[in-house]
Amino acid sequence: MPRFFIHLGYKGTAYHGWQTQASPLVTVQKTIEDCLGKMLGYPVHLHGCGRTDAGVHARSYYAHIDIKAAFAYDPVFRLNRMLPDDISIFDWIEVEDHQHAQRDATFRRYEYQIDLTKNPFHGDLAGRYDANPLDLLEMQKVVSCFRQNTDFKAFCRSPEQYPSTFCRIDECTLIEVENGKTLLFTIQGNRFLHNMVRLLVARMIDVGRGALSLADIEQAFKTGQPCRYETPAYAEGLYLVGVGYDFLSN
Repeated sequence: MPRFFIHLGYKGTAYHGWQTQASPLVTVQKTIEDCLGKMLGYPVHLHGCGRTDAGVHARSYYAHIDIKAAFAYDPVFRLNRMLPDDISIFDWIEVEDHQHAQRDATFRRYEYQIDLTKNPFHGDLAGRYDANPLDLLEMQKVVSCFRQNTDFKAFCRSPEQYPSTFCRIDECTLIEVENGKTLLFTIQGNRFLHNMVRLLVARMIDVGRGALSLADIEQAFKTGQPCRYETPAYAEGLYLVGVGYDFLSN
């Protein structure tokens, strides 16, 4: 059976995350699988590169699929005609039958958009934190702390589900965009734990607003225990923006 990687993107606002669930909640995976089943004429299963939470977006996401035979039509065009407007297929790439969208990913890259003022054009596409001024210098120190650590047990919603909570962080930055009205947090690593990016962003903001200190973050890394604040950042500000594979030019 030929195997294909599907490169896609989605706005996650209307979905309860990527992964199909036992309950009848609407997910990105189930929505695409339903359309694929109609297009192909038989049920199929998509293997995604990872999970995203409810409300989280993806500018670049990969999934793979095994089909019974090659196409006599353009699957990208046809599938895009069937899918809702908040899901887009970018490319359909034939790969070797052993290549896997989740296991073979070499890195994942996320961005989190923090609005410091109300923006009518962002709405559910950014996390809004405009209650108080944020200390950007202290937040940059926290970003540096994230780069220097490898065990993220204290920044995982359910660390007990993992055999290891170690992650390799390749890049972690915080910059001002849109004339300082928005902050853009970027992080890239080989893997991410449950809620990890949203928890890192939330604790960074807690330091920026003076509720936590850099020492609190360092202590959390040292002990593996969460900070006294444990709420993750808003889902709508988070985007999966890149996934790397040795056998794809991306």
